[in-house]
Amino acid sequence: MPTTVNAKTFRAALGAAKALGLDVGALADTWGLAAAMTDVDARFAHSAWLGLWQDIIRRTDSESIGIDAAERLPWGHFDVIDYLFGTADDLGTALRRFERYFALLSTGVAHRLEHHGDTVHLVRRYAPDCYTQLLAPAEFAFASVVIRLRMALGVHWCPLEVHFDAPAPSNDEAQRRLFGCPIRFDVELSAIVMDAAALALPMPKPDPELSRILERHAEHVVGQLPTEFDVVASAKRAIITGLRDADVSVAQTAQQLVMSVRTLQRRLQDRGQSCDDVCDSTRSELARRYLAD
Repeated sequence: MPTTVNAKTFRAALGAAKALGLDVGALADTWGLAAAMTDVDARFAHSAWLGLWQDIIRRTDSESIGIDAAERLPWGHFDVIDYLFGTADDLGTALRRFERYFALLSTGVAHRLEHHGDTVHLVRRYAPDCYTQLLAPAEFAFASVVIRLRMALGVHWCPLEVHFDAPAPSNDEAQRRLFGCPIRFDVELSAIVMDAAALALPMPKPDPELSRILERHAEHVVGQLPTEFDVVASAKRAIITGLRDADVSVAQTAQQLVMSVRTLQRRLQDRGQSCDDVCDSTRSELARRYLAD
């Protein structure tokens, strides 16, 4: 199944483009996004999402367009995601909801909370053919998260560090200003790094009953999205992680998928594939994406 991005997410990028003087109608037509202007529930290919950012950057030379887009968005722009943040008991609950329901915004990327001793990393993970080293999409996502957490918490919360798997801009003043912490570029994984103790920060207006209603709605909508949970796609995701860790063995891939090596091999064989086939095709897809970037 193709990976998709919600119309409201596209609108954020188009809004930033308009503020910089670009012809939003022409951009929307170029990338087949006309319906995004009228249908908030429309979804479009993730490839169009990346192409739109590339086009905007090429036309403006902006090195902080992701931050510009995130800062323009009012509370409520992301509908249920925003209110799942605001009605949570604490920051940790808000981030776990973001992790669980991010597919409402995009199925091309996932965000995973990973614990590392005294710190927690909100790590950006890509579907097999969606990886990019463009700064803008990750910058937009992380800026949106931090801005919304500040709105929900009622304080100017800052992470410990922010990491981007992307080349550094010539001037990172906008990134340092927004996040209020050290920024690292050209690292293995894009991630927001925070103190584990910060997960206990209370939200000022928790609402358990509204939370249940919102989560029930979010579960329903996520359940209606096209899914790509097949063994080939899942193996590709595991291999991408393994490539970054220099471990793409069959055993490591099977371990990430929580199955035995024999089960993995059998399921791939049922799809007419082998582990070597999947690994080779994943490397090829990543190489094409690197060249495109």
